[in-house]
Amino acid sequence: MDIRDTQIHIASKLKRALWYVAQAQGKRTDPQGFERIATEEEVAEKCLWEMIERDYPKIIEHQKKQAVERKALIDSLAREIRKNDSHARKSP
Repeated sequence: MDIRDTQIHIASKLKRALWYVAQAQGKRTDPQGFERIATEEEVAEKCLWEMIERDYPKIIEHQKKQAVERKALIDSLAREIRKNDSHARKSP
């Protein structure tokens, strides 16, 4: 489950510190090939993921298992839907 639709409010002092980090890191190439400086939110997210991976690796393992289970469920449902669709087309 992805909870990205909930906005997180960052205190202004922390936001300013993250801005300094982003500026110090300089321009990076994004997935679309553009060079840009990361936002404060991107720096915060990266820092938090690094902390979670370091201090709480069980969370990462749990999320990986959930992703595998979610994919298996979706694949199973897709097969069932295709099967039901093919039966529906054969019925007069």
